[in-house]
Amino acid sequence: MVGGAPITPEFAAEIGADAYTPDASSAANSAAELMKFWNAL
Repeated sequence: MVGGAPITPEFAAEIGADAYTPDASSAANSAAELMKFWNAL
């Protein structure tokens, strides 16, 4: 998971990040969703 002002969604995809978020508050929500996904596998 990467994000923040210096990172673009395109760069996140280029490096193979599991998720991109524009800021820290949305990172928490994204992390929770990723954990649900990975735990369901």
